[in-house]
This record gives sequence, structure tokens and C-alpha cells, in this order.
Amino acid sequence: MPTPTISVITPVYNCEKDIQPFIKNFNQASVGLSTELLLIDDGSSDHTLKLIQSASQKQNNIFAFTQHHLFQSAARNKGIAHAHGQYFFFLDIDDHFSPELFHKMIDKIKNNDLVICGINRVLQDNTLNMSKSVLEGANTRAEIAKRFLLERDQMDSGLWNKIFRASFIQENNLQFSNKNFVEDILFLFKYLMCIDPHKIAFIHEPLYTYYQNSGTTTTTYYPELDRLADSYVSQVDDCLKEHSI
Repeated sequence: MPTPTISVITPVYNCEKDIQPFIKNFNQASVGLSTELLLIDDGSSDHTLKLIQSASQKQNNIFAFTQHHLFQSAARNKGIAHAHGQYFFFLDIDDHFSPELFHKMIDKIKNNDLVICGINRVLQDNTLNMSKSVLEGANTRAEIAKRFLLERDQMDSGLWNKIFRASFIQENNLQFSNKNFVEDILFLFKYLMCIDPHKIAFIHEPLYTYYQNSGTTTTTYYPELDRLADSYVSQVDDCLKEHSI
């Protein structure tokens, strides 16, 4: 198989009903492009692992991996370690995206280092269309940091509506950390501090639909939360110092 242009990295955990719809969505968006899909099972107890292994046997650009229940940070890191694409997407298995997502994002990133598209954020009782990022118009790393840390909204902090340049992740040894608490925000912040602020592009069209789950890590308290919150603050502070901000 030739080196793919796009690697889609997606953790999966007890989500057997979402596997086939997601793969169908992936295949629709992949038409005319060289893509690979890396599905990383996080120790599921249902038929998730069996389904992704079956998919990988039927389709030569789908790869199945498994690990003990180490949470999605470790799953995404495993995906990064095995991905071969020039560009990475980090998509969630239970969301939906436009068949045009890959094409439109690839067109934009050719001369940029990050592309952010609009989203539809689906809550229990309504859907919010979010199309403008707080990062638009920021010209320095310091301004990017300020806006991202203090003013960000869902479309700014989520991974799934963005395309990343793989070389930046690899050259800067960027990985997901902080277990399962705001690990996506931390990863994205570190990526933003590595790239040229003038090479962030925006697509206002909502190409990604995010279904918000009321039981996510950031809305459910658990004993380790205080320690992970302290770790997040410490890592952000270290990153700011590293970049003299």
C-alpha cells in the first residue's frame, strides 16, 4: 500500500453500534484520496474489537489495534506511532462528518500548518452551529496562547474539526498526556505553540457534527480530577516558558 496522504486516528471503546456507520462515513469522505484509518480498541468488553478486526481484514486501508483499558490518550498515542500519513485527523467514533471534510481540509492545509472547520454541536435538546474561531486574526504566539487559554469555545478546543501536519507532531515529539482529562486541549495547545500563527487556516462551513455526551470526563467528577487539573496547569506553564511567553 502506498504512503497515504491522510491518517485518521480513532480510539474505540464499547461502541459496537458505531463501528459500521463510522467506517461508511470514512469511506465516503475518502473517495479520490489516499487515506488510512487506525482504530485503537481500549479494552472493550463488547464486540468492538472483533468488528474492527473484521473491518481490517476486508479493507486494506483499515488497521485494528488493541490495548488494555488505558484511556484515549494512550490509544491516540498508539495511533500516532503506527500512522503513515502526511496529515492526521483525530476523529471520534460516535460523531458524523461531511463527505467533503477530507477534500476541503486537504486543499486548505497545503500552504498551512493547521486547518480548523466549523462544527454542529449537538446537545440533548438543540444543535448549535459554531463557525468562527477565537483564533482568527491572532498574529503572534502570545496572542494565540491568550485567546486559546482564556476565550476558547468548543470548535477551538476540540481535535475532531482539525487537520494536523504529521511532521510537526513527529519533529516536536508531541503526544497526548494527562490521562483522560482535557488531554485534547493540552495536545492542541502544544501544537499551536509549535507552528507559525500565520499558517492557521479556517473553513467556516460546519463540516463536522459533534455529539456532546453529558457523561464525559470533563463533566463527571472523580477522585483523580484535582491531580490531573494541577498537571494540566503545570504543563501549560512549562509550554509557555519554553516559548518565552
